[in-house]
Amino acid sequence: MKRAFALTVAVFLFLGCLPALAKDIKLATGEWNPYTSAKMENYGYFTKVVSEVFAEMGHSPKYIFYPWMRCYNSVLIGKVWAAFPYSKTPQREGEVFFSDQISFSVTKWFYYERTGETKNIRYDTLTDLKPYRLGGVTGYFYEENLRKAGLKVDYSPKEINAVEKLMLGRVDFVPLNELVARHLIKTHFPAKAHNFKTLDKPYSKKALRLIVSKKFPEAKILLREFNSALKRCRARGGCKDSFVANR
Repeated sequence: MKRAFALTVAVFLFLGCLPALAKDIKLATGEWNPYTSAKMENYGYFTKVVSEVFAEMGHSPKYIFYPWMRCYNSVLIGKVWAAFPYSKTPQREGEVFFSDQISFSVTKWFYYERTGETKNIRYDTLTDLKPYRLGGVTGYFYEENLRKAGLKVDYSPKEINAVEKLMLGRVDFVPLNELVARHLIKTHFPAKAHNFKTLDKPYSKKALRLIVSKKFPEAKILLREFNSALKRCRARGGCKDSFVANR
């Protein structure tokens, strides 16, 4: 009788856990085509990998598209478990957890050429760019470094606004992810795409990851599950960001 009762309790507890395991886990992201976009198939290439990892975990992701500052703040307060894609910075490492690398980003200094002559500008450090008018996007990883370098930056809320400022001559250079910037230019200014160029030396090459809330319930447990599932999936030849890797 006791054994039957114990078995009944065990089954009840197991069934009681099923809704928690099957519940949607909220993740925030934004418009950053081709990595992530509400308008793309599978919500973009980065998002597709995240979805594959969640399938390996046995969980269901629920994607919420926000402006980037709201994505980050939603992670800070625990409104969502994670947001993506983000790269590591010292400030962020003190505020959030990071997943293993999922993709990567090459950021270059873009400029708009009106004379038909490529700018032959070389820089070794950021301070070499002090004579120029610089643009940027609010909330992006480079803000801290540009501030420490003593650079004055005209920040915009979105990449497209920064690209427009380049075209209008309001700024000289803007650091932008190469794939994202090329997509924006091709979409919004196709007739002038040949005028948008980059300096030879990239600003950075960084791994892209999830940022995970320190306030979300069982955040670390889910993060360990995610990283383990990512490794298992890639060991079988899946969960690869093949589009970006082949560019």
